[in-house]
Amino acid sequence: MKMIRNIPIIHPDHGRTMLADLSYTETSERKPIIIFCHGFKGFKDWGHWDLIAKYFASRGYAFLKFNFSHNGTTVNDPGNFGDLDAFSQNNYSKELSDLEVVINHTLDPQFEYADQIDPEKLILIGHSKGGAVALIKSNEDSRTQATVAWAPIYDIDSRWPKNVQEEWKEQGVRYVENARTGQQMPLDYQMVQDYLDNRDRLNIPKAIRSITRPLLIVHGDEDEAINYEEGMMASLWNQEMQFETIDDAGHTFGGKHPMTESTLPAHSQLLVDKTIQFLNGALSG
Repeated sequence: MKMIRNIPIIHPDHGRTMLADLSYTETSERKPIIIFCHGFKGFKDWGHWDLIAKYFASRGYAFLKFNFSHNGTTVNDPGNFGDLDAFSQNNYSKELSDLEVVINHTLDPQFEYADQIDPEKLILIGHSKGGAVALIKSNEDSRTQATVAWAPIYDIDSRWPKNVQEEWKEQGVRYVENARTGQQMPLDYQMVQDYLDNRDRLNIPKAIRSITRPLLIVHGDEDEAINYEEGMMASLWNQEMQFETIDDAGHTFGGKHPMTESTLPAHSQLLVDKTIQFLNGALSG
């Protein structure tokens, strides 16, 4: 099994470099390619993402995870938040643009590892905020053959009620604490303005309702970040989607950072097993 680390992908518009890791088992056959989107205050090397990447690679998939361009990490230190100015300027539109560039780069016949990738079998997987980005992108990109969202954000409006937006606008910036490092991480009001300016595109319920290709959402019923009942409501928006519950699982399905264990937590093992079963069925049809 191979894991090629820190592949540079340069965004042609803003010029920032995104680093990506590609995991696969080298064979003569091309493999379905999973592109994974990390969540808020996340990064590609967080917690158990390496273990999950290796798991998919051992089961015949190529797995690419990457850092969004404005997630707050740097090229020289991709595992820490050393660029809070960039973090403050992140928004959904930037992440969708980043994902577009990563997809184009990965599916390009000139990509160094193109001989291991089947460009006709693109899968998007995202966790939390990254799950929302994957859902929106899947709806607008016909190259996506299947989509999986792990404990995604289901609706931006419900997370940013009007009184919060008004206070945010007045102050210009909000701060969220990184519990692990103690950093006060700034969020500029431009993030809200981007949403207001692109409300139709960033309508997650609309995206879920509109996705016509195989779709799986997995949620833990003890999620402390995104209410499980939101997922139950979302499961009614698309009668063709598959919704799976992992009993007693929290938002990260047992993952933590740093992750010193060499095996997946029990809830994460259930998560990837359910995902593999879904994908194998989705791609065989």
